Order: sequence, then structure tokens, then C-alpha cells
Amino acid sequence: MPHYNNIDSISEDLFDKIKSGEVISYLGLVNDVKPYIRGASVIVLPSYYGEGVPRCLLEGMAMGRPVITCNSVGCRETVTDLPDNRNGFLIPVRDIAALAGSMMHYLSNPTDIILNGRNGRLFAERKFDVNLVNAQMLKIMKVAS
Repeated sequence: MPHYNNIDSISEDLFDKIKSGEVISYLGLVNDVKPYIRGASVIVLPSYYGEGVPRCLLEGMAMGRPVITCNSVGCRETVTDLPDNRNGFLIPVRDIAALAGSMMHYLSNPTDIILNGRNGRLFAERKFDVNLVNAQMLKIMKVAS
């Protein structure tokens, strides 16, 4: 449901269209996201709300899905565009044409879905593995590990 006091919220009319299935398939609350990620080719989150690394992007990467997200705090940390390691696309905030272009890229280049998804899984293992993150935090805090 939109937050009516939030300047960035969607309109009630658009939210009703989303829920009705006219715009997208709105699933509501689910207990297990794995079947939905498994059924998706790409994880798309055009968020510009700075809140840390979005869990849905990490979950998608862990399941070998490429990501398309905004070049904003938290989101940008999930994408590497190095030519041999690309795992998705960073798009400028509120750039609808870039968002559509990135989605069209995957529609036109389906082998990139597999390659970028594999790269994303490897990137997630290297950068977001909880054991590595915890060891780095202990090192920063100068706590014996």
C-alpha cells in the first residue's frame, strides 16, 4: 500500500492497477521467495531509496540471476560491470529509457542472462559471504577472530 505522506510514493490508482494485474503481477507477502526467483530470468529493482544493500538483489544473485538496479546507495554495491565479470546493469536514478534499454538487452541477448547470472553468483560469494563479512567486521573492530 502506498505511503500517502511520502513524496516518493505511487498513487492509489497505480497501486490498484498493480494489485489488479493490469501493470504487473502483485504477489503480496510470500513466505518463500525462492520459487519466484527461480521463475524469473532477471531481478529488476529500480530503487533509489538509500537503505543499504537490498536483500532481494542478494537473493537473486545467490540464485544466479543478473540484476538491473539503480546507481544509488546500497544498490550500486551489487553490480560489477567489468567486461568479463558483468552481472547486470546499473542505471541512472529515474531514467526510464535506461531501465527499458537494460531489460531489452536481456530480451535480445538471452545468453547474457546465463553468463551474467553466473557472474553475479560468483560476485555474491566473493563480496557478500557472511563469513567473509563477519571476519572483516572483526578485523575493523580489532577483535580477535
